[in-house]
Amino acid sequence: MSLSTISRFIILLALVMIALAGFFPSPLMIGLAATSSALLVLSQTYVILRDDQATAANETEGPYAGYSQK
Repeated sequence: MSLSTISRFIILLALVMIALAGFFPSPLMIGLAATSSALLVLSQTYVILRDDQATAANETEGPYAGYSQK
């Protein structure tokens, strides 16, 4: 499974759990909604950090290495 598929699944899971916690406000549903939201945040952080590392690894010095990019 690719990261985008996993990310979409976790977003859907978090939204479903939050909606169910709104309809059935039991401690279990609130805990599941909080857990899925935390999982969503952690997975998105991982994706962002992985993308940042991928672009940093591909940077090479070119003829304009001393100039700032705008």
